[in-house]
Parts: sequence; structure tokens; C-alpha cells
Amino acid sequence: MDSRSSFKPADSLGQNHRTIVHHLPHLVSAQTFSQIVSERKLLVSFSGQHLAVLQNNDCLVDHLDVVHQNHRTCTPITHGVLLQVAPKQILIWGQAPDQQLSGVYCVDHRQARLLQRLDRLDHIIQTPTGPMLKGANNDDETCFDRYVLPQGLGYLLTQGQASVSILTDGRISAVEEKQGRLCHSLWHPDGSLEEVKNFDPRQRVRVLPWQDGFAYVIDQGDSFVFETEGIDLFDFETHRELSGQVEHFWISPSQKHVFLQVRRPERGRLSCSYRQLYLDGQLVEDADGYFQMGPDDLRWSRDDSQFIARMKICRLDHQGQPVTHERLFTSRGTVFDAPAGFSLQDMAVDNHGEIMFYVLSDGQLHYPFYYGEPLEPATYIWNLRHFQRRLSGNRLDGSTIKQFRLDRR
Repeated sequence: MDSRSSFKPADSLGQNHRTIVHHLPHLVSAQTFSQIVSERKLLVSFSGQHLAVLQNNDCLVDHLDVVHQNHRTCTPITHGVLLQVAPKQILIWGQAPDQQLSGVYCVDHRQARLLQRLDRLDHIIQTPTGPMLKGANNDDETCFDRYVLPQGLGYLLTQGQASVSILTDGRISAVEEKQGRLCHSLWHPDGSLEEVKNFDPRQRVRVLPWQDGFAYVIDQGDSFVFETEGIDLFDFETHRELSGQVEHFWISPSQKHVFLQVRRPERGRLSCSYRQLYLDGQLVEDADGYFQMGPDDLRWSRDDSQFIARMKICRLDHQGQPVTHERLFTSRGTVFDAPAGFSLQDMAVDNHGEIMFYVLSDGQLHYPFYYGEPLEPATYIWNLRHFQRRLSGNRLDGSTIKQFRLDRR
């Protein structure tokens, strides 16, 4: 697979395509569309069947039902950021002209209803129950951060460099400094507060929900401690010290698995460090070496039993110069290297650890492959996810957005 001529359009999609009646005002390149999506000016629902678009010119929100081909223009929102799209409404952070307040709004074709005020939006955190917003109000004390809970159902004020996450059962986990100590606390749905564990305030601690308990990653400079609490696993060390620094971590959707990327000290002439991957505290065999991974470079199978990782492999060429290429690596040990001149845009793994789907890009088009077989190229492919026992996604063809669904083999 050395040239673009190797990619041939496939007619096997057939009824797996649903055309969305939405045309962009003009043709856009893959790079431009990628920016629109990353800035959350265009957002599709989890199912891929509904779409919302922020129009920059008039600040209107277009909300589309892509199955029944209904189109409606919602109440104006200025400086908006799309948060969540549902069949009859959307959640958006911004400002409604008639309310003069910034915050999380529930918007439909009749009105924009303020759910939670939030004057400044700093960060959007994806959780099992929806996006959580981190920011502040103008009258908040500078030492506090404000977290607006998913669906705008409430907020949480934390002090200092806190770490907040939401568990699948609705509990809120937070690590923050209190009265000279670093405390891990849980807020229960009934409003009660439970203090789980205390740490030295000089430590950097990350809390990862795992196996109905918690794993703690405690940074010690050139090493870290992987410690567990409330987890009853046979023959598992509840306190393990490992060398290196934890750069990224991933938690499976059901919070049953924890994946860590650990960086070791620099070695040799390569442009990236020596790294290792740990799954549930155990080193993943054949997944250590000179490579790079980012926060968006790991996916889970539908049943959470398998993973697929996208790595940027570093090596020396025949002239001794450092070069990189992209690779897919699965829990089954399957490896796929991207051809020269192509980058890996997205990927999916099935419940058996096989590479189910991946997308290559040459900078102009996206080339999808389903179990190694080429499908029809697109301008852009995104929103890839497991939905209703199928693999679902969206694609931009020219100026038309479509939804596709693929059955598992």
C-alpha cells in the first residue's frame, strides 16, 4: 500500500449510510473542518443522528434531526460552545441576549433556559454522564475553581489544584487541599460527603476509579506509586512503586480498567523518550520502547475487554537520523503500521482484539478501512463509536454530512 491508487472506493456500504440533510455553506478542507469540530462549533449526538451547528455570522444554532430530516433554528446564543446534542434539545455554554448571563443553557426551538451560571469556561471534562465544565464566576474567590456538573444539575467549588471526576454511579470524586492536608472525598447523590483517604499535601496525587474502588497514582519525581483502595483482587499488590513518570492515563467506559503511559529517562539520539504501558498496574508485554502517545490515542472495545493504541514510533533510519511513523497496537498483539505519507486519524477494536476499523489521511482525504478492506474515501470522518451493537460514525463528503453504521463480523 504505497500510493493513493491502492485505495479503491467500495460499494459495500449500501444501506449502512444515512444521508444527513445538512450542507455546509461552502466546501471546506479536512483541516478547516477539523478545526470547526475541535472548537465545538459543530457537534453530533452520541448516536450520530442529530446535529447542531453554530453559525458564526448570525450566532444562530441550527439543530437538525438527521433521521427524519427535520430542521429548526434555535434561540440565538452568542460566543457559544456546544456541549451535548439530544433529539429535541441541545446543551450549550454561552450567553442568551435576553438574559445577559453566561452559563449552561438548554436550548430548543422555542427558548434558551439557563441551567447553571458560569461566567468563564476553562475546560470541558468528559464523564460517563456527560460533559462537566470547569471555570469560574466573576464573583468567585480567586483560590476557587467552579465545576458545573453534567446536564447543569449543580456545581462544585474546589480549592487549589483540585482533581474532580464523576463515577458511573453518579458519585463525585475530588482531591483537594483541606486544612493543610490533601484529601480524597466522595460526594454521594444524596448530598452526603465521605472522606476516603488523606495524603501528604506536597504530593501530586491522581485518583482513577477502578474495579468499584480506586487506584491512586502518587508522583514521586523519577518514580511513582500505584496504590489501590477498596479493590479486592487476588494476588494483587495494593502498594507498588514503579520507576518513571506517568504522562497519561485512560479509564475504560465501565471504569473496570486503568491504562497508564509511563515515561522513562531520555536515552540515545531519538526525538522521543523510552515509554511503557501498564494495564491495571501490570506491564503490557511488547508495548515498551521509543514511542509517543497522546490523551486521544487509546480506544476500548464495546465490552471493555480489549484496547487499541495509536503510537508514534521513533527510530533511526539507515543514515542514523531519527524518524517517526504511526502504528496501531492491540491488546491481542496485532500491529499495523501506517504507510509512508499517511497518518492514522481514528481506529476501533472489536471484542476479540482485532482491528475493526481505522482511518488513514494523506492531508486531503480520509480513507476508511473495515477489517482491512477499503471503503469509500471521504473529506473527513469523525464521531466514531460503538452504538447499539454497531460501529457508528459520521463523514463529510464535499459539503454534505452523512452518518454510517457498520455491523460487526
